[in-house]
Amino acid sequence: MTQPRLSPSIVALAVAAAAAVVATFARWILTPVLAGNAPFLTYMAAVALVARYTGFWAAIATSALSLPLAAALFLAGPVTARAPEWNDIARALLFLGVSWLFASITERLRVLSAAEGAEAKRLRIVLQSIGDAVIVSDAHGQIVTVNPEGERLTGWTSAEAKGQLVTAVFNVIDEDTRQPTDNPAVKAVREHTTVRLAHRTLLVARDGTQRPVDDVATPLQGDDGVVTGSVLVFRDTSERRRAAEATAHLAAIVESSDDAVLSKTLDGRILTWNAGAEEMFGYSAAQAVGRSVHLVLPDDVREREADRLAHVARGEHVESFETARLASSGERLDVSLTLSPIRNEAGVTIAASSIARDIRRQKQLEQTLRDADRRKDEFLAVLAHELRNPLAPIWNSVATMRLAGSDQAVVRQATAVIDRQSRHMARLLDDLLDVSRITRDKLDLRRAPVTLQAVVDLALETTMPLLDAAGQTLSRSMPPEPVPLDADIMRLAQVFSNLLSNASKYSARGSIVRLTVSRSGSDAVVTVTDDGIGIAPDALSNIFEMFSQAPQPVALAPGGLGIGLALVRGLVGMHGGRVSAASEGAGHGSTFEVRLPIAPAAMAPAVTDAPRLAGSTARRILIADDNQDGADSLAILMRAHGHDVLAAYDGAAAVRGVRAFRPEIVLLDLGMPVVSGFEAARQIRAIPEGRDVMLVAVTGWGQKQDRDRTREAGFDLHLVKPVDTDGLLQLLHSTRG
Repeated sequence: MTQPRLSPSIVALAVAAAAAVVATFARWILTPVLAGNAPFLTYMAAVALVARYTGFWAAIATSALSLPLAAALFLAGPVTARAPEWNDIARALLFLGVSWLFASITERLRVLSAAEGAEAKRLRIVLQSIGDAVIVSDAHGQIVTVNPEGERLTGWTSAEAKGQLVTAVFNVIDEDTRQPTDNPAVKAVREHTTVRLAHRTLLVARDGTQRPVDDVATPLQGDDGVVTGSVLVFRDTSERRRAAEATAHLAAIVESSDDAVLSKTLDGRILTWNAGAEEMFGYSAAQAVGRSVHLVLPDDVREREADRLAHVARGEHVESFETARLASSGERLDVSLTLSPIRNEAGVTIAASSIARDIRRQKQLEQTLRDADRRKDEFLAVLAHELRNPLAPIWNSVATMRLAGSDQAVVRQATAVIDRQSRHMARLLDDLLDVSRITRDKLDLRRAPVTLQAVVDLALETTMPLLDAAGQTLSRSMPPEPVPLDADIMRLAQVFSNLLSNASKYSARGSIVRLTVSRSGSDAVVTVTDDGIGIAPDALSNIFEMFSQAPQPVALAPGGLGIGLALVRGLVGMHGGRVSAASEGAGHGSTFEVRLPIAPAAMAPAVTDAPRLAGSTARRILIADDNQDGADSLAILMRAHGHDVLAAYDGAAAVRGVRAFRPEIVLLDLGMPVVSGFEAARQIRAIPEGRDVMLVAVTGWGQKQDRDRTREAGFDLHLVKPVDTDGLLQLLHSTRG
């Protein structure tokens, strides 16, 4: 049960009564000493004590109660019955006046003391709650107090630090030199001014931990201007420094980025603009910052951009997207854009950042890849068409020969068709392989001194039958003196053969094809001009690309793989020259120009005689091929030329045949079942019957690495299918007996 509390006035009256009684008792004890003197002495002490500890009104009450007691008991000595005199009245009034004055002064001092205590308490609370570290020191540099944050950073408790020199607790060094720096608290007292630490200062804590700090020391001065100490306020700047460094790094990255990086308010006003934006859009930062982002937005994308910005403002994720921007020149730019929110400390979106990447080159590359893929598909379709075309007359000719019986004229005609069409197929495959080797830098040139006239003559041997068949005329203009070159005559003849073949194929029957050879400084210039279908301007730029074929009327479409001109460019480039095409457009013909470096005059062309066939010497030949028709047809051909031939249809049979048949020459296919041609060659070389035999690889693979493998396996020669019959017969007649 709660006890009832007494009111302050009752408490004060009780204290006053008690004080008056105690004072009376004390005065009575002192009567032998004081007699009739100082009747109010103990009462004055009582008033003073009550005023100090209870208050003004309790002291007044004490004086009021003390007066009658003192007057009655001690004013004229011990208790008497005499009437008071004027002197007694004066002494009583003086007692009351002094009591009131003493009570007033004591009350004032008590109030002031209480106020100072409250202020001190408030200061202590502030020091305890402030986020920064605070150290208070006196005029001698000794610490008075340290707040909790100061304790955490220095490692000293306030109790431990009190009385210590501030230089011992707040130990600071220069971050670069690691030498002690002037203590700001001491300097503030010494110079009577506010002092800040130098840049890049470290606080060394009691446990040796070092951390960067920022601080300010202020002198404490009394009303008379005397410095009584200092207040040192400091904070750990590690996080701020890391944030500043991260911000600086990010700013450096943003500024050095090739992408356009900018920030904008949620209503589209530009806030920042990096160097990439200046480069991409053509506006300086001074021209762009503060203006609407519409500065670089085409009209047709503004509504969509505003919608995306609204999504960002609502905190919603926006995927990267492709859009368009406008440069200061008015050029429309294809860009890939990323929008991201910029949030304040409360997580509220206040702006947006935008990163734009110029993707024009990427889109061009993508278009180029799509075009290349389309041309590849077209090429494959053309390849299938071109390879089927000669198959039809070959099959027809074979059927004709079956029905011809002894009609040799029909057989000869069918044989001629098969020969032409087979050579055409071989030419297609050779061109395809040559382009592949050039693009992979695998084609080897066999350079030798040669004249340009000899190269042209060799090219005409191939193309004149085409011109004659089309009823076309060749107009040739050649310089009288030889034009020396350092070249592979076969490859360079292939260049002009392709150009002349194209001129014939794309020109009307009975037209003229012009070939001109001339000198221009240190270059030899060869031009091939026709009056054919011409080349459209938009096709000239990629006419030398792989699988490129200019659109043409079906009636004038003679076929081809679209790789001939790519082969021309590659071969001319390998000879240190260049090729170009010109045309006034569809129906106006075309001109191809080849420029080649002329060789020094001292380099005389080598004269070589064509190898002559030796006498018809019969050879023992073993032919091994898992394609039985291929093996048998070649065996029939060799027997027809007087050779003794054995056919085998796998590698193991070939090895057995060498042991039994003892051939002089072995024609081995490489990709055979059971035992491959490579393994068969190794086994043949390992037996006595095969040590001196001539091993010839006959295969559809003709790359350099394929030739290296056959040489390592022990083959003497490497022939690529389809094998040239005349060349093979010449080989057989010229080989050792």
